[in-house]
Amino acid sequence: SEQLTITASAFVSENTNRFLQSISIHPNPAKDEISVNSFYNGTGTISIIDGYGRLIMRKANQLLNSDVKLDVTDLAPETYFVIIESGTDRKVARFVKMK
Repeated sequence: SEQLTITASAFVSENTNRFLQSISIHPNPAKDEISVNSFYNGTGTISIIDGYGRLIMRKANQLLNSDVKLDVTDLAPETYFVIIESGTDRKVARFVKMK
């Protein structure tokens, strides 16, 4: 299985800051589907990892300035992390999958 390592950086540029502030995930907690919303003008990769760092889902070349819907129906009930990457910018957000 694939594992993903997340590192945090204390440096945030003005462009990165706008990227990080422009993304939301809802509903949270979720049952069947989550919507990843961004007003960032560009493309990127959206990934879901579980609490053990295992890659559950990855969608590359997604338009981030639109509402991206992800089906989470088959995920086990637990906490997951959504990672949104564009260039060198990265956003990590948490969501809870309900039964």
